[in-house]
Amino acid sequence: MDFRAGDGRMTVESYTPKVDLQDNDRIRAMLDQLLMADLRSADDVEAWLACESQVRQDIEDALSFDYIQFQRFSDQEEYRARFEHNEEVVQPLLKSAKIKLDGKFVAAAKEHAIDSERYGTLIRRRENAAALFREANIALEVQEARLTMRYSGLTGAMTVEWEGATKTLAEMFPLLESTDRALRERAWRTIEAAWEDVAPALGAIMDELVPLRHRIAVNAGFPNYRDYMFRKLG
Repeated sequence: MDFRAGDGRMTVESYTPKVDLQDNDRIRAMLDQLLMADLRSADDVEAWLACESQVRQDIEDALSFDYIQFQRFSDQEEYRARFEHNEEVVQPLLKSAKIKLDGKFVAAAKEHAIDSERYGTLIRRRENAAALFREANIALEVQEARLTMRYSGLTGAMTVEWEGATKTLAEMFPLLESTDRALRERAWRTIEAAWEDVAPALGAIMDELVPLRHRIAVNAGFPNYRDYMFRKLG
């Protein structure tokens, strides 16, 4: 995603996503068009892959944009609602389509013997994704996203009172590198107190998240979430 303004500065305000994530029918039509494409040669596969990559990139860019806005304005309902819609509606739609697109590409790549040197890694990655996919995990991953969103919402909204001003944790962290030991300690204790305030809520989220992630891993044939993620991340 490129947020650069004309002078080279990065800015979110000047960026407009190419895809409206609220238009579910349009997203579905874009993905269906890719799924129904007739691939009769290696050239067709390569042209299709370029088109598919662009569609997926445009959607991912829009998702990233909404996520950034949610992180910036986590206390505003508009951005929270868009983010929740993306996690609960758009992401499941993408997950279902992605596995079909992966399968279509892998089958066509093998049928038409596209350049294995150029595309070998991509083929293996998509074969890996197909091997890990489980329909039952789509709903679980929506729950997972909802829990991680709650976690991010709590931690992202954390502030402390410091010398008469309200500071975010990001603004406090540089103080931990001060050469003044007393200042470092005071800053550390202030930050730790803030974490202690939200610890019960974060702990409750993790109590749900850990077993949920274990179920996702077991559904995919793994004994634990660590091994599952090691494989998923390639």
